[in-house]
Amino acid sequence: MEIEVFDDKVSVLHFIAGLFTCVYPVIFILFLFYELIEFMYRYRKRRGERVKKFIGDLVEYLLGLSMFSLVSLFYQPFFLLVTLSR
Repeated sequence: MEIEVFDDKVSVLHFIAGLFTCVYPVIFILFLFYELIEFMYRYRKRRGERVKKFIGDLVEYLLGLSMFSLVSLFYQPFFLLVTLSR
């Protein structure tokens, strides 16, 4: 299966949500529910939401999460600044 990653403007928001999940973990739950509801609604209405787009959205989110984790791993002062500012 070929997935589509960063295929629309909302993809950037998925990536940014993944970035902020390390700071605010509740974003993970909100994002997951949003994606499931969007997929079920559009899939049932046959308005273009396919499984590969759903998986692509999850990959975009996980890329943002991975990017923040890698940056915080290699640059500890940045991670401390973000976590202490809460």
